[in-house]
Amino acid sequence: GRLRIEWDTAAASHVAVTHVLDGARTVLGVSRTGGVADFDTSALPVGGRFEIALSDGLNSRALQVRR
Repeated sequence: GRLRIEWDTAAASHVAVTHVLDGARTVLGVSRTGGVADFDTSALPVGGRFEIALSDGLNSRALQVRR
């Protein structure tokens, strides 16, 4: 029921997280900073994937992780 993201703030200052399932996209957080972000996923449907976008303000890197 929870998702915790930890990242190196020297490489990426911000993170955005979205849950994707069957074409539906649910944004969990945008422009989170600080190197740690916790999300309540208990209300999300089972399955799908998380899209995690890390950014340094100019460049971004996107990761996809199955739920």
